[in-house]
Amino acid sequence: MAKGKVKEVTFNREWAPDSGAFINYYFNIQIEKEDNTILNGFFSTNKKDQNKFIVGSEIEYRIIEGKEDKNGQPKIDRPETDKSPKAVTGKKWKRDVTVRRSIIAQSSLDTAVTALNAIINTWPELKVQDKITKISQVGSIADNMMKWIAQYSGSNEQMEIICQSSLKRAVAIIPIKSLKIKSTTDILNAAKEFKDMAIAGTETLIPLIPE
Repeated sequence: MAKGKVKEVTFNREWAPDSGAFINYYFNIQIEKEDNTILNGFFSTNKKDQNKFIVGSEIEYRIIEGKEDKNGQPKIDRPETDKSPKAVTGKKWKRDVTVRRSIIAQSSLDTAVTALNAIINTWPELKVQDKITKISQVGSIADNMMKWIAQYSGSNEQMEIICQSSLKRAVAIIPIKSLKIKSTTDILNAAKEFKDMAIAGTETLIPLIPE
């Protein structure tokens, strides 16, 4: 296994398969080898904000045989046993935006299905089960939830998590009939109250748990 120091990393391009299931990001890399010579190559990762190779870090690396780019430069990767990126001091971990969108979409669909079942069981007189005749109607409910999350999170990753949790709490209290949560609008209103309570709780804790 070779060792060296990362001298330079530059973004090259991105590529997505026809399925659109994921995106690969390609970077050019320059490594100073142990004999002080320079190795030029490339690597790929599924994160544009990559932390596989950090400039200035001493690393172990391997050259992937038979994987060269159009310029004949080799593909470089971390050792088989060390593919997981190490924590970097002062660098905050952040999900790729594509992953965040996928999580919100899936969470909203799950919450929409759970909400429908809860309303059907809690308010049978509404006959919601007779009104839902297409799966796309469930998708419409999820769309409203996704838009609500986008609106109230302000594209802040941590706030997205709070909003998703607030929606789930709102759905969880549907069986409390006195609260009269019977529609998507009622759910979103309740979720906003839970979100506001979470924010208020955070502000209360600030002086108690200093940074």
